[in-house]
Amino acid sequence: MILTVLLTSEIKGRLVALAFSRLVTKLTKENLWLYILKMLMERPMYAYEISKGMNERFGFSTATVTVYVVLYKIQKEGFIKVGQ
Repeated sequence: MILTVLLTSEIKGRLVALAFSRLVTKLTKENLWLYILKMLMERPMYAYEISKGMNERFGFSTATVTVYVVLYKIQKEGFIKVGQ
């Protein structure tokens, strides 16, 4: 069976939009630690506050558990410390 891709201008436009959207999502997730550090430089925060603030400040949302994972990693690397 031979498969052929039909690339009309409409399909090309949709592919470019999809590729761009995936790129933005990937880059945002991989650089989440930078957004978190930026917020923590301003004041101490809880993970829930960081998660909520992401959408308000930077225009995207992330799960609180994802914030916890990133916080653990940047704490382990010595960029932040956990207070009481």
